[in-house]
Order: sequence, then C-alpha cells, then structure tokens
Amino acid sequence: MYEINGLRSEVKKLRNELNSLNSFKEHLFQEKDRLTREILSLISEVKKLKQRRDSLTKQVKEEKENRKKIDDEIAVKIKEVKELNKEKKKIIDKYNIKVDPSRINDEIERLELKIQTEPMSFDKEKKIMETINKLKKQKKQAEEVSNVWGKTNIISREIDELKKKREVLHEKIQNWASESQKSHEQMIEVSKNIDSLKEKEKEKMEKFLREKEKFVSANNLLKEKLQKLAELQGTIEKERKKRYEEKEQKEKEFIESKEKEIEEKMKMKKKITTEDLLFFQKGK
Repeated sequence: MYEINGLRSEVKKLRNELNSLNSFKEHLFQEKDRLTREILSLISEVKKLKQRRDSLTKQVKEEKENRKKIDDEIAVKIKEVKELNKEKKKIIDKYNIKVDPSRINDEIERLELKIQTEPMSFDKEKKIMETINKLKKQKKQAEEVSNVWGKTNIISREIDELKKKREVLHEKIQNWASESQKSHEQMIEVSKNIDSLKEKEKEKMEKFLREKEKFVSANNLLKEKLQKLAELQGTIEKERKKRYEEKEQKEKEFIESKEKEIEEKMKMKKKITTEDLLFFQKGK
C-alpha cells in the first residue's frame, strides 16, 4: 500500500510538471510564431521596396539615355553653330563688314530721318548721303551674312530649348535617383531587422525544442509510472480477489462440514441444539 501511495504521489507530481511544461512550451511556440509572422510581414515590405527601387532605377536609366540623346543633339547643333560662325566670319572679313548687319537698316533710317528733319550745310548733307550709300552697299553685301546669322539664331534657340528640356529631365533623374536610394536604404534597414528577428526566432525555436524534449521525457516517465501503477493495482486486485475467494471457499467448506455434522446427528438420533437447527435452516 505504501508503494502504491508513493506512485500515486509521483504521478500527481508528474502531471503538474507536465501541465507547467506544456504551458511554457506553448508560450514559447506562440512567441516564435509571432516572430515568424513579423518576419514574413517585413519580407513582404522588402519585396515592395525592392520593386519600387528597381522601378525607379529603371526609370533613371531610361531617362539618362534620353538625356544623352539630348546632349548628343545639343553637341551636333553647337557644332553647326560653330561652322556657321566660321562661315559668317569669312563673309565679314571678305566684305570688311564692321557693323552688325541687323543694325545697318536702323542706321540708314536714322541718317535719312536726320537729313529730312535737321537743318544742315550742303557739305554735311553730302557727307551723310555718302555714308548712307556706303551703308546700303554694306547692306547688300551683308544679306549673305544675315542669312547665316538667321540660321545661327534659329539653331541657338533650338539649343536653348533643348537645354531647358535637358534641365527638366536632369531634375527628374535626380529626384528618381534620390527616391531609389531612399528605397534601397530602407530595404537594407528592414533586412537588418529581419536578420535580427531571425536570430530571436531561432533562439525561441531552440528553447521550444528543449522544453518539448523535457515535456516528452516527462510524459514518457508518466506513462511508465501509470503503467507500473496499473500493474501494481492489478496485482493488489488479484490478491484481494484471491483472499476473497479463499475466504468464500473456507466458509463454504465450513457450512458443508456443519451441515454434514448436523445430518449425522439426525441420522444417529443425537440431540440437536437450537443453534444446529438455525444453522441448518439458514444453510438450506
């Protein structure tokens, strides 16, 4: 009985220990599961940041190619302007043009107006007329320069427009490159957080597995104790049944012996006591 009481006490203690181990084990698993969900969420965030970074990087690359095309176009037009300037210089040197062709008309008109509106001597008027004739001659010679000048101005305006377009494009590239870099830095930062959380997740998993091992060990020990307790209870029950059967057998044998003794007395016509009669009737 002492042994069975000891086993029952051990079983109770093991069950309490199992409940405690199971609660702690499940707590660790829930912590590990929470970390796993957080990691998956951050991985999803990294993927989005990477997609954004790659998209912006692609846009930057495409716009840099467009900017290069503009740069190439500007370079071609600058070369054209330089060639036109050379041509213009040749014409100016050839005709010895000292006045800006665009201002010759203005000068002619100014001098003609002066003759008409200002009183002057004949010699002065003659001198001004000579200047006007000279300017008209230069005007005719300068028409060739004017054509070159016009082409130069058109190309210069085109260059200005291309430069404006390039500046807008350059600003876009700078903004997109900056946003791409920000996304990249955020991605690196989140990746570091993921690595840190993975370490914590690993620690929780290792603790969980250790506690699970303790739980399994304690559970196996409990099974052994329960089996031993069941075997011991079975042995005790068999002993109890055996003693009961032996007692029943002894009582049966006693009754049969007593009945036989009373029957013998009756046959021999010996005195039968009241106790004998009562016992005999009870047995029947």
